[in-house]
Amino acid sequence: AIDDYDQAIRLDPKHVLAINNRGIAYATQGDYDRAITDYDAAIRIDPSNASVFNNRGLAYANKHAPDPAIQDYSQAIKLNASYREAYNNRGLAWTEKREFDRAVQDFDRAIQLDPTNPELPINRGLANARKTDYDSAIRDYTKALKLDPKNGRALYARGLAFFYRRDFAHAITDYTDAIKLDPGF
Repeated sequence: AIDDYDQAIRLDPKHVLAINNRGIAYATQGDYDRAITDYDAAIRIDPSNASVFNNRGLAYANKHAPDPAIQDYSQAIKLNASYREAYNNRGLAWTEKREFDRAVQDFDRAIQLDPTNPELPINRGLANARKTDYDSAIRDYTKALKLDPKNGRALYARGLAFFYRRDFAHAITDYTDAIKLDPGF
């Protein structure tokens, strides 16, 4: 794929989609520095492309650099206030920085934009659990399970929240159900 994008970029050096997609290909290979270089080039050509900012944020996040990731997600949101993925990604970056209230706010907005995606309340639940708000975390995981009753990740996470709340009976039930869905848990 990278060779194809190289060829497209040689034919049109300002082809933002090809540059962005080559960045995605580099990121998929774990070459985040080259991905960021491509995203930088795409942004110089089209600074109004929210998707490129989000993608560069993901590359920074994968390099465990939450501050520039947050800057990029924020710019993506500024360009597109309905960009659910950017809110979710920024929430994950805030979580990495241990700024859990800010993370929860971003996950709240992502859930408003995409209320049927079970991964979003799971992510909010993880932030709530990290700030030891286990009751809220349990509500989040339960919401995710209403959206996807066979979500082993939500079951396991809810079991962990029950465990930390010292509700061992519910924790064992959730762990057991998670293991039935995926013995890897």
